[in-house]
Amino acid sequence: ELHARTEPKLLPGSEAAVGHSNVCGQGCDAPAPAPAAVPAAGATAAKIAVLTASDRAAGGIYEDKSGPAVVEMLKLFSERHGTLSPTFVEQKVVPDDEEVIFTSMKAWSESKACDVVITTGGTGFGPRDVTPEATRRLVQRLADGLSRAMAWQTSLLEPRSVLSRGVCGVTKEQVLIVNLPGHPNAVRQCLSVLLPVLPHLLRMLR
Repeated sequence: ELHARTEPKLLPGSEAAVGHSNVCGQGCDAPAPAPAAVPAAGATAAKIAVLTASDRAAGGIYEDKSGPAVVEMLKLFSERHGTLSPTFVEQKVVPDDEEVIFTSMKAWSESKACDVVITTGGTGFGPRDVTPEATRRLVQRLADGLSRAMAWQTSLLEPRSVLSRGVCGVTKEQVLIVNLPGHPNAVRQCLSVLLPVLPHLLRMLR
């Protein structure tokens, strides 16, 4: 069976739930833990670009829901904690094509239109999952700690989340790129790990 359901281990304070793998592409229903804010002085401004890599969403077969999940989580974090002030400068859906993904991220980075590029989709082991390969061509410094933290923390809810090959890193223009899986619930779970440290990370890059 490709997508066996699991009884997830719960983070403290999480509600009990069951769900599919974060990278299986099925209808996960495991909830994302609410992100906890890391104290900071004032809100850090962040210009955000969101790139969804999906053949089917790009082809109009189904509606992109993972990109909007990124926007939703960032707005929610900003409203609840006040440590991050996001502005969404780009939101785009492209097919699972390495050159198209690379070109889109490269243009955003070189134009300095954004501080952060968050991608969703294309991080698994399928033959069309090429987002990490496109990202590695662009980043100059890897942020492996972020990738490992997201994989480990979310694996407490869904063990198969460690199958995501997502890459995090910084381009020569000091733009942070973060690869997230393609399922909306996986996006929320990963961002619950990233967002508490994102304001401090952005201040380090400036």
